[in-house]
Amino acid sequence: MHTPLRVQLPKNKLSFLERKHLLTIVNSDEFGQLPPSQIVPRLADCGQYIASESTFYRVLRAENQLRQRRAERPAKQRHKPRALSATAPNQLVSWDITYLPTLVLGTANDQTLHLTSLFHCSNLQ
Repeated sequence: MHTPLRVQLPKNKLSFLERKHLLTIVNSDEFGQLPPSQIVPRLADCGQYIASESTFYRVLRAENQLRQRRAERPAKQRHKPRALSATAPNQLVSWDITYLPTLVLGTANDQTLHLTSLFHCSNLQ
């Protein structure tokens, strides 16, 4: 196996302090909820250039911060819906819309067939 004689680092690679400064700005109150595609132009409007947009994404990905950058409510706990049971005919009705591919052209929704089903459920013993 051939090992390289020397490893070349990019000359314009961010230093530790520059990287720390970039993360401080990205996580600030002003930019904490914005993606890099909005942070970089806003900094440019203020006359600041820290790094390119792709570098912002690269640093955020390396720091595991590349996610939806917005304030979110905590997830609500979901409960299983109660089971419905019919004790007589026509007490429980359910429906479904299924979209099926088709080769029929010339309709409003070309190549899609809408199949609506109505179910009368009974669970008599």
